[in-house]
Amino acid sequence: MITKEWPWQLLAQHHGREFSTKENSTYSTANVEYTLSCFKDLRTTIPHHFKATPDQLAEMFTRTYKPKDPEDKRTAAAFCPATFQPGTTRSTKNVKNLGLIVLDIDNKGRPRHADWFRNKLKAYYFVIHETWSHSENQWRYRVVLFLKRPVKPNQWANLIYGFTLQTGLAEPGLVDMPATLDVARMYLWPQTRYGKRPQVWINKGALIDPDQFMMKPQPKPNPRPLSKSQWLHKIAIDFKTLDLARLISDQGLQVKEVSAYQGARRWRTVCPWHQEHSDQKPSLD
Repeated sequence: MITKEWPWQLLAQHHGREFSTKENSTYSTANVEYTLSCFKDLRTTIPHHFKATPDQLAEMFTRTYKPKDPEDKRTAAAFCPATFQPGTTRSTKNVKNLGLIVLDIDNKGRPRHADWFRNKLKAYYFVIHETWSHSENQWRYRVVLFLKRPVKPNQWANLIYGFTLQTGLAEPGLVDMPATLDVARMYLWPQTRYGKRPQVWINKGALIDPDQFMMKPQPKPNPRPLSKSQWLHKIAIDFKTLDLARLISDQGLQVKEVSAYQGARRWRTVCPWHQEHSDQKPSLD
């Protein structure tokens, strides 16, 4: 369904009753509600907060929205999985909590089709849809997953790290981690582009328990700093290497000079970096 209505207008219109859904949910989600931040376009900074159940939100993603300017995605409707402090604008410092996991799939490493993600996440309630930049040659997706309870902004990085690692989504270049870790990031609703509707996949599985996936990101190992005695030993070795190179160079030139005074018919240079034979008298310059 292609609609010109803004998403928060639909949420307000249908709030209080269940959306019609194509599939029956095997998990009870009727008592779970999420507070969603909606934005008229990507230039808007003031959020509109609305509550909705997982089934209602899933229905929102089955709709396709028309941007005001078909060539400019900045005019398209957007949402944010975070809720913000009352009376504030969209900013990381104003985030209260987050109830949805939203993953930006860039596929910059080994390209993965949507079916691959559907199989990896088949145990969970998710929505996967093609993004604005998706094409036949460049697969771009957005994965939306539902949490059992909201998490605080300071827990977000641990949750994303643990979830992607434990579900096999931690492949290099697969998920745009800087975008995903931004707690105040806006995401476009499924949009029409060039008259084409994006594909949407919905799986009504279990809600994600954030406590099962909290993991601290492992820092990259840094080389252990050298002690003062180790530094002095390293410097002494460096000077010995320089002295040895100079000694070899001087010895090579001395042999060359001695050979020249001996009057030999065949001259040979014994410098380590230049060893060749010549029948001509070498120059001592």
